Amino acid sequence: MRDIWTSLGGAVAGAAIILALAYVFVTASIPQAQAAQCWETRVSWYGKETCQGRPPGRGKGKCQTASGVPFDGSQWLIAHRSLPFHTKLRITYDGSSVTAPVEDRGPFHRDKHGNYDRGADLSYAVAKALGLIHAGVGTVRVCRV
Repeated sequence: MRDIWTSLGGAVAGAAIILALAYVFVTASIPQAQAAQCWETRVSWYGKETCQGRPPGRGKGKCQTASGVPFDGSQWLIAHRSLPFHTKLRITYDGSSVTAPVEDRGPFHRDKHGNYDRGADLSYAVAKALGLIHAGVGTVRVCRV
């Protein structure tokens, strides 16, 4: 009887080792820090009134973003202080999600302690699609796509 339990114990241990190795192999093939590609941050929105002091763009009322893309508030774009231009981000707020590229720099708003208190600025069009216009500032989930 003891030999049966020993055999079964060895089989279970062998199966556990195979499953553990399969798990390591599969998770190693998933891009590193995939979960770290998403984060929560406070955002605000900006529109064409922010064209003051910027290089003029093509067309009436347009100016250029930091990446050179014409801007008047109706484009779907995001301003971020450090992510590379053209990085696509999925922004989720209150159950709604949109995807837009980083085409501008900012936000540069600071709190009373001098720290940056917002992780991104959304164009008027993105904020409107998310339902964030009235609130002005909100906490969102951001994911690189």
